[in-house]
Amino acid sequence: MVRAKEEKDAIVSSLSRRHDAEMRVKEEEINRLEFRTRELERRLERAEEAAHQRENAFAEATVEKETEADDLRRKLSEVQARLTKALRTDNPGEQRAPMEEICQLRSALAEATQVRKEHEVHIRDLAVSIERLL
Repeated sequence: MVRAKEEKDAIVSSLSRRHDAEMRVKEEEINRLEFRTRELERRLERAEEAAHQRENAFAEATVEKETEADDLRRKLSEVQARLTKALRTDNPGEQRAPMEEICQLRSALAEATQVRKEHEVHIRDLAVSIERLL
């Protein structure tokens, strides 16, 4: 009987030590995973902030390009009106300057429009990237 109790106590003690060792291992693993989770959350926050900043910068650039395009459209309209007036005078010298200016303005307008479109595409891409991060 005493021997059976000693064996039982030895088994219980062994099981208790193994249980304690396993608990320490699991606690260490939990601590490592919690640390990694916090680290990943910080990286995600930084990535989200950077994406938002890029999106804002491109949105501002797009607004700027749209304003520039509007200004170019207005100037083009003014030059076309001057050209129309010059054409009515039948003076080739007066016609040449507005024609050249119209060509320059059309080129600048096309370029500004293209840049604006590229910015809009980039903003959409950034929005998709941000959605994926969330």
